[in-house]
Amino acid sequence: ITILDLNGPLGFGRDDVTLRTEISLAFEGGAKHVILNMRDVPGIDSSGVAALASAHMTAVNRGGTLRLCNLPKKLKDVFAIMRLNTVFNSNETEAEAIAIAQAPPS
Repeated sequence: ITILDLNGPLGFGRDDVTLRTEISLAFEGGAKHVILNMRDVPGIDSSGVAALASAHMTAVNRGGTLRLCNLPKKLKDVFAIMRLNTVFNSNETEAEAIAIAQAPPS
């Protein structure tokens, strides 16, 4: 399991290549599960959503999983409106995301 703590808005002209690179490196390094701690992400735009979608596809293509945790209320609202909550696995806490990632497949 690799946990990445994100900081600052996701998208908004920021370099999302770094996020994509870190996720690829995690899977190349042997991680089967990547958890993105979103606690310090105050907002997201379409390029941020695209970065998350790319991360999700990287996880799927490598036989792994991507989980989000600690979404601030504003992001929860955006995810619900855009129905992204049906695409991305999300947990309230990092501990919950780790427990689910470690659970044997059913």
